[in-house]
Amino acid sequence: MKLYFPSILDEFTEQEFLYQLENAKEGDTVVFSVCYGGDLAVGLKLAKEIRNRKLNTLGDFIIASAAVPAFCAGVDRVCYAYTKFFLHEALIPVYVETDVNETDLKTDYETMQSYNDTMIQFISELVGANAQAISDLIHAN
Repeated sequence: MKLYFPSILDEFTEQEFLYQLENAKEGDTVVFSVCYGGDLAVGLKLAKEIRNRKLNTLGDFIIASAAVPAFCAGVDRVCYAYTKFFLHEALIPVYVETDVNETDLKTDYETMQSYNDTMIQFISELVGANAQAISDLIHAN
């Protein structure tokens, strides 16, 4: 059976995908067609579900941002020569306020650094890649 990974990761698409997983069986394939990423917490949660259910993953076209760890969670991972992966440093929503102080920036920096470290470690453990190599890719933009 084929299951289709969401294009954008948020609380709504998370629930829709979890609903699809209710009928999934070990060895089924999760297809990543055009996945732009989104909420990293959602991406990691879905990645754990894919891994726990022993599903395979197929990268069809674009796999970006928080969708990358979910693709890496597949037991057997397959992608085409034209499949593109996009990794980047963690992002936060643009500041709406005009008065942003040093404390806000420091807190956001620490949060983004934590997100980056989490994604690097998660991908590294799933695919057996060198964590520094993953870090270099993420920070290269």
